[in-house]
Amino acid sequence: MYTPHSLPRQADRSFPPHPRSQGLAFLLFLAGHAALAPAMRESSTIATIHAIATLLVGTWAAARWRLEDVMCVIAYITGAEVLWRMTGADVFWEIGKYAIAVISIGAALRLGRFSRRQLLAILYVLLLVPSLVLVDGGNNLDQIRQQIAFNLSGPLALAACAFLGSQTTLSPGHRRRLSGALVGPVLAIAVISLLATLGMSSADFTTASNFRAAGGFGPNQVSSILGLAALTAFLSLFDPGAISAFKALMLGVMILSAVQSALTFSRGGLYCAMGAALLASLYLLRSAGSRVRLLTLALVLGLTANRFLWPRLDAFTQGKLSGRFQSVSPTRRDALVRDDLRIWLEHPVRGVGPGELQAHRTVAAASAHSEFSRLLAEHGLLGIGALLSLLAMCRESIRRTRTATNRAQVVALFAWSFLYMSYTAMRTVAPSFVFGLACAQSSGDPVRRAPGSVRRQGAVSLS
Repeated sequence: MYTPHSLPRQADRSFPPHPRSQGLAFLLFLAGHAALAPAMRESSTIATIHAIATLLVGTWAAARWRLEDVMCVIAYITGAEVLWRMTGADVFWEIGKYAIAVISIGAALRLGRFSRRQLLAILYVLLLVPSLVLVDGGNNLDQIRQQIAFNLSGPLALAACAFLGSQTTLSPGHRRRLSGALVGPVLAIAVISLLATLGMSSADFTTASNFRAAGGFGPNQVSSILGLAALTAFLSLFDPGAISAFKALMLGVMILSAVQSALTFSRGGLYCAMGAALLASLYLLRSAGSRVRLLTLALVLGLTANRFLWPRLDAFTQGKLSGRFQSVSPTRRDALVRDDLRIWLEHPVRGVGPGELQAHRTVAAASAHSEFSRLLAEHGLLGIGALLSLLAMCRESIRRTRTATNRAQVVALFAWSFLYMSYTAMRTVAPSFVFGLACAQSSGDPVRRAPGSVRRQGAVSLS
């Protein structure tokens, strides 16, 4: 995977990699995943080997690597989770969430120090524990285990990522590598979706989400992770230290991911990325160095999309793509949210317990699609406390940023995480990781420390 080696800090400063070698390494990394995608799609054995190898590297990283490098491994697992699911890797369905939780906590505890934001992360997950006593599951222990695993694995991963991110400082170089680590496996997803789409005709499209264009997997999850890759690539274009080759590759990733996300006909992924990018733009406009680049990019991409990409994609689908995105139907999510709120008002203090919504629904049985209404319905007042803990972490992280570019990144990441959780709950580990990444300190911002505090040698790298 595209992560830096774990060499001493002095070595990084004495022998910086040549820019051309960086661009070539990233190109080979992306090309390798593009070539790996069809093989994983055709052979679940290859997908399983890839998953196990990645998890072994993650375990090693948690025990030995610096926190910045561990974040790169976690980013890779985040991008690979949907890839493993869609290629049938023989691993536990929620392996991405639990693996990231274990890796994050293990790596963070090696330093043995805590901050206020880390205590907020602990508080967030602890507030969700008391409701476990309400889980019924028909007195079937396996059913109870599944309910708890499905509904609390996401919050556990979010707390763990926020716990790790809150004590990690990322230099611009590490953020670059982290972005690359995330988009690599997502590019494999885009390639699988692209190959599937090339074999389709206009008759294969309707105005509903399209499993075939999503590579034969859930369009919602595929669209969302592709949207995250597009947002990550977009933010990378405003990195003043990135070489032109890196930005050019990221621009290609952004366009391909956005196109394939749109062709799944699952609107959430593209809307989520666009919403987060728009909020980031409000801060980028405040930076003289980013303002011209942003306006130029918006003009070029706007013209390219309106004059070239969208007309051809719409013609390919015989107008169904426009029809899909012109529709404002929430596809029953509004009914589920209203039902969640009704259940909460009937059980305002304790809630009904994780996974117990199905037994109290008056609409067609379905899992919650909004994490926020689910927290209220399942956890009652403690769910409100958990939401306030998330908002407190957001406020603290945004307050610590000083430059417009860094604040744009932090706000965009928090926005993407919250938007994702608002329409698809925590189906994947992506919102958990993105939230934790937003909690990480940027080396360009001053770090506030308590008077008399001493920084541990090697705890955080600014190289």
